[in-house]
Amino acid sequence: MNTHADKTQENKSQSVSHGVSQMQSGGESTFQFVDNRPEAVTQRKLQEMADNSPQVQQLRAFQEMANNSPQVSQLKVLQREVDTSSSPSLPDYDEVPAWKDEGGVPEWAKREFLETGGWRTIMASMTPDGMIGSLYYSNSGRMRTVHSSGPEKETDPGGQVRLRYNIRDGESMIAYLEQEKGYKAANKRSAEDYIGRNDLWEECDWWIADKLKDPTNLPDWAQLLDDANSAIDLGEQRPEQVDDKLLFELTKDAVTDQLKSKHPSRGFAVKYGLSQAALTELDAIYDELGGLGTAEERNQYFYDQLKARLPGLQYQIRKP
Repeated sequence: MNTHADKTQENKSQSVSHGVSQMQSGGESTFQFVDNRPEAVTQRKLQEMADNSPQVQQLRAFQEMANNSPQVSQLKVLQREVDTSSSPSLPDYDEVPAWKDEGGVPEWAKREFLETGGWRTIMASMTPDGMIGSLYYSNSGRMRTVHSSGPEKETDPGGQVRLRYNIRDGESMIAYLEQEKGYKAANKRSAEDYIGRNDLWEECDWWIADKLKDPTNLPDWAQLLDDANSAIDLGEQRPEQVDDKLLFELTKDAVTDQLKSKHPSRGFAVKYGLSQAALTELDAIYDELGGLGTAEERNQYFYDQLKARLPGLQYQIRKP
């Protein structure tokens, strides 16, 4: 709230004037001011939130995986062979050659690595708190992460077609109630209350699946996910800002179109970037899960291996 003008001015003066005086070795006094004005404090808090956001953590993980990938390690070796003299077969770079800089790979090499297929855009199911439930590495398979049934790599059974959609969850429930039950829900919350009170969740999900089985004739509350590029691009948007979106999957018989399964996710489908090396490492981790018994054991092993072999990625996976 705003306060009286004279009180505000007094507080601003005190906020700026509170500092620390230090003596240098030469006897001169230097003053270090800490800006404690409300707007400055708010700005620092916003910056801290941004630094700790899921997107920034993901970027840090990507950079660490890129720096430690086999491709970049090979580039380190090759870069040491680059002569500093002019060469018609080599471009001129402003960066310090890697063999003169123990920092390793120059920025141009990292850029080239990212631009030539080292990075893959895949699809992930993500909850509003930025946690990843599954990674979809192809149109017919997924890697499920920490889960009550344990992590698992799944592929679709033969003879079936899998379809994935981002749907506007509230609108789909409102449409179901109006068209099937003659009930007009005012909003998503009232639709959820009605469906819950009358134990209609299963019926509602199958109704939604039936509306989505023909991708050429979709309701306006559904978007077909052809590939990763069809998923939500978070960009500058935070996961909690994605409004009323839900990843809905179904399988149907490839010949008869009969519905076989439906799966409403807890999150929504987003674009997600991983290096090919990281995907290969994930494959290896999933292969190692076969010898473990309980879901708890598999969850713990999976999470521990992520921390050890793909450091950074575990921050977007739920702890067991």
